[in-house]
Amino acid sequence: MATVIFGVLAGVCWAASDFNGGVASKHTPALAVVVRSQLAGAGVRVIFALGEAVPAWPDLLAGGAAGICGSLALVAYYHGLAQGRMGVTSPVTAVIAVIVPVVVGSITEGLPAPLRLAGFGLALLSVWLVSRTNSTI
Repeated sequence: MATVIFGVLAGVCWAASDFNGGVASKHTPALAVVVRSQLAGAGVRVIFALGEAVPAWPDLLAGGAAGICGSLALVAYYHGLAQGRMGVTSPVTAVIAVIVPVVVGSITEGLPAPLRLAGFGLALLSVWLVSRTNSTI
């Protein structure tokens, strides 16, 4: 049950930050919004990390690479939200972000069950449908 509660809380926090970051990016450059949000987040992470064991160097390097990639992704995402329609940018980003773990998992652990593959196919179809303009429907 705790897993579900934390998952819902994480989803709500991500949704709020995505929405607010997109709105802020309409008035401020996306890079500035991301830098400010990452600095605020770093302060919170430092507080939570106090008293924890220091990670090994490979873990620090992997975490640093993930942080850099995540920050670059946020800049692109917020820029997309500021330039385009939020109702298109968000679902496209969500589905594309799922592709990497699905592909890696399929390579390392084998293909998912047929029902899950069908779900992935429907998600890709939905991205295609939502990204179409009204003139092509």
